[in-house]
Amino acid sequence: MWLLGYSKPKNLVLRSKTFKVYKELSSSSEGLRIVVPKKSYKLAVDRNRAKRMVREVFRPIVGIEKGVMYVVFVYHGFLDLGLVAIKKEITGITENED
Repeated sequence: MWLLGYSKPKNLVLRSKTFKVYKELSSSSEGLRIVVPKKSYKLAVDRNRAKRMVREVFRPIVGIEKGVMYVVFVYHGFLDLGLVAIKKEITGITENED
């Protein structure tokens, strides 16, 4: 269920088996949205861990880019990758765009 006044993002930046990253222009101060479906991870502990990992990876990226919002969808198998592998894939986003 989408929030009122919010539509599904369209600018796909990165697609992987375990996550998708969209990039949108945003006028709000919010720079990151993380979506972890309950269907992918039943336990709240796992969903929260996935969110913490995504926040850790995006911390330097979101601080630099003002007016840009990233929307990250996390799917089953994301936690199996590990933090190092996730950082390698996501930091490739910003390097390829510039």
